[in-house]
Amino acid sequence: MFKLARLEALRHNLTAALTHHPELARAFEDALTRHDEQALGAAFEALHAGSEETRAEVEALILDWLFGDEGGVEPGPAAAGGGSNVH
Repeated sequence: MFKLARLEALRHNLTAALTHHPELARAFEDALTRHDEQALGAAFEALHAGSEETRAEVEALILDWLFGDEGGVEPGPAAAGGGSNVH
């Protein structure tokens, strides 16, 4: 469930960041919703064909999602270490 919440946070953040590029926002939304690797590749190709500023903003969002503060969502008990009794 936590993984899905993080993915939803990424989709939301990308949509917000790409308000001035609705076609690109739709491309990422579609690819991430369908978990479609080819569609995601096409979205990145379109991103790299656009402005440097937009590319940098989207890449920063993705890097923060991957390595930042848990993707903008609070971890549940299992993610915090309290959900397992396995020793």
